Amino acid sequence: MPGTELLVAFFVAGLVFAVMPGPGVIYTIARTLSGGKRVGGVPRLSGSAHIGGATFA
Repeated sequence: MPGTELLVAFFVAGLVFAVMPGPGVIYTIARTLSGGKRVGGVPRLSGSAHIGGATFA
């Protein structure tokens, strides 16, 4: 069994990766900040349409 230090490091690294935003989130935030809510909503809606299409395909 791995030592306590290794397990703590593993869980901390896993937590960092779990809460880190992905490129899609960063893109949506950047578009919203540069152009407002309407411009930032377009990537969000297109992503939702893609996920919905993939779910029901």
